[in-house]
Amino acid sequence: MPAMNSNDPSRSTGDTLDTAIVGAGVGGLYAAWRLLGCGQPPGGIAVFEASARVGGRLFSVTMPGTTGLAAEFGGMRFLSSHTLITSLAAKFGLKIREFTTGNSESIFYSRGKQWRAGDIAKKQPLPYSLRPDELYLDPFELIVKAVQRVMPSMKHLSPDDWVKMKESLTLDGFPLIDWGFRNLLGRFLSDEALQFIEMGIGYSAVVSNWNAADALSLVVEYTNSATEKTLVDGMQALPNALAAAIVREGSTLYHQHRLVSLRGPAQTGDGLHELVFATPEGPRAVRARRVVLALPRRAIELIGDCAALKEPRVAALLATVTPRPLGKVFVAHEQPWWRPLGLTSGRATTDLPIRQIYYFGTEPDRPAGATGHLTMGYFDHPQLDYWAGLRRLEQPAASGFTVLDPDGPVATEVRRQIGVVHGLDQPMPAPLSVGFMNWEEDPYGGAWHTWNQGVKSWELMKTIAAPVPGMALHIVGEAWSTNQGWVEGALETAEAVVGTLTRIPAN
Repeated sequence: MPAMNSNDPSRSTGDTLDTAIVGAGVGGLYAAWRLLGCGQPPGGIAVFEASARVGGRLFSVTMPGTTGLAAEFGGMRFLSSHTLITSLAAKFGLKIREFTTGNSESIFYSRGKQWRAGDIAKKQPLPYSLRPDELYLDPFELIVKAVQRVMPSMKHLSPDDWVKMKESLTLDGFPLIDWGFRNLLGRFLSDEALQFIEMGIGYSAVVSNWNAADALSLVVEYTNSATEKTLVDGMQALPNALAAAIVREGSTLYHQHRLVSLRGPAQTGDGLHELVFATPEGPRAVRARRVVLALPRRAIELIGDCAALKEPRVAALLATVTPRPLGKVFVAHEQPWWRPLGLTSGRATTDLPIRQIYYFGTEPDRPAGATGHLTMGYFDHPQLDYWAGLRRLEQPAASGFTVLDPDGPVATEVRRQIGVVHGLDQPMPAPLSVGFMNWEEDPYGGAWHTWNQGVKSWELMKTIAAPVPGMALHIVGEAWSTNQGWVEGALETAEAVVGTLTRIPAN
């Protein structure tokens, strides 16, 4: 893909740009593409990426032993209500399909007992001591039960209605934004119900103590029957398409350019920003009238020399969100070991360290010509530490994404836990290949972010978009959005900044 390798080392260090965009994730690439569409001169826009690829936390890999199947080590889905990504996919001709999370046959395994999702409605006993009013509800229904005590009308609210309501809602005399989500759930549910929810939804961070008002936004969206979708050719197809488009229009995309210094006009004295990048050929300085940082919180904090971003007020702004680590492990198989169990797609959830187990390759809309099958383990803290420790046994210095030994410690334990969860009589066949990704490690710090308690996110989103008075410095990304953890959040913040830069209303 020529657009992915458009570095030009012959350019002098005296480059001057109208807009320098740092970060070739979907937010940065979308900002560049939209600026070009608004008539900005292509030669005045450049995107700088620290790694050798585009996509950021969208990372689709074809595992050895498979063809036509995307192992989504990063973001893997979006909601039908997400209009920006849906329209972008249509614009670039990217095919969309349903993303299946599960059905009545989906397996749960917790406290040494296995059951199917449909058993809850059948009033089968579960290994949790739930109160009578909590019985026969699945984990999400229990969340809704608690939220309705705060917001009885939630099932009739649109996401837009909720945006207005969350600013004034209170519970026990305290603004909802001051409540942690875990505290709110615990106000109305038993401890056993909370443990069942955490196991059953598969994520510990989702029901942790982040800003309850923003957590409820996610609940409202799912309550409104939003369905999950994905891109047939992998989620990274979207940033790949955006990158190709901006290069085709005449802008430049630089790989292996890590921002190490950013000085504002007050320091340069010429009305421009100076950016210094570490590259394989040595330091490179670029001057720009405007700068867009399309980076997560941790990557911004890693910019070593930037007095404006280290200033206490700005540092406090950046710290209004908490990075949430996630990890994934994929194993590739020739045959689908799960089919004899009556499973075709979706996931199992468990309290074992593997937490969530997804099956890929037997979906009803499997891509034509695809071969092989994939099983994914998906986990956040504290279980991520367990798997990172096993990886260190075979790769002591590894970080980020690595390919592992199919007979190594990680693969062996993955196979064991899958066997326990699914009650397999025979061990799983040895995998064809194994891959592992830890999003906690630098430069990401986490796979997604959550707003902290006490934060008025609707106000801070506007401030973080231009955090330093007197500098044409802008920040975009899902971290400081109303759709944290989703591509849509990155696109929305980029759209707002583009509107500011071009003085047009955000779409």
